[in-house]
Amino acid sequence: MPATSTAIALLPPATVVPVITPVSGVPMTNSRNVAAMFGKRHDNVLRDIRGLLNFEGAPSDLFVESAWTDPANGQTHPQYLMTRDGFALLAMGFTGTRATRWKLDFVAAFNRMEAELRRQRDADSDLDNDKVLKRLLLGRIERIEVLEAKVEQQNQALAVAAPKVEAYDSFLDNRGHTNLRTVARVLGIAPGTFFEWAKGRKYIHVEDGEMQPRSDLTDHCMRVIFHDRNGRPRPQTVVTRAGVVFFQQRWAAHLLREQKMAIAALAAVQQPRLAGI
Repeated sequence: MPATSTAIALLPPATVVPVITPVSGVPMTNSRNVAAMFGKRHDNVLRDIRGLLNFEGAPSDLFVESAWTDPANGQTHPQYLMTRDGFALLAMGFTGTRATRWKLDFVAAFNRMEAELRRQRDADSDLDNDKVLKRLLLGRIERIEVLEAKVEQQNQALAVAAPKVEAYDSFLDNRGHTNLRTVARVLGIAPGTFFEWAKGRKYIHVEDGEMQPRSDLTDHCMRVIFHDRNGRPRPQTVVTRAGVVFFQQRWAAHLLREQKMAIAALAAVQQPRLAGI
């Protein structure tokens, strides 16, 4: 069974799909991925998990208290890792047609990870476990590095092609603008998570109680417009079509970096002997 406490930074891909990672040979997902996938606030998901853990007779090994590290400021925040059964117990309370679809996606992802682990155990049954784990971890890091390179190529291409991108037109008003909350919805993440990340990366900041864009992103990616509120002009930061593309690509790169950090942390926490192999 997994340890009772680890500190691993995990996040789902930009397309918001289930992320299943083996921890001590047990396929697990994390509360942040679940919150993003089902469009829920992470603190509410944490509350629900703690409520399950406090329920008399609930198995204690379904959820593992953990933490994630914000690369922007180095601060750590709580999260939970969970097994397939832990996810099933938590997701019982998620209802609706889309929720059912997402539950099935998680089940399929758990099945794929379990099949991969079985395949690796069968293929490498005669090898030392530490060597097998090291090879698996290095392989995952190499695949993530390839994806990072692809994201960077996309960033460069979109920087040129952004004015022609029309994929997000349905989210824009007749002036080609949308708001920051809609951008979070486009990315498939909770607005609070998006604001926290964007402020941590200094893409936006709070000034006089209002969100303001970073100066070098003004006009091209974001603009400040004024609305009349109770007879007083109040500023509002809006996002352009190119800005939506900018945030989507930066979010993708951010999540790939965090997955790479998670794998490195997993190797350090679970297998301290790997460095000497």
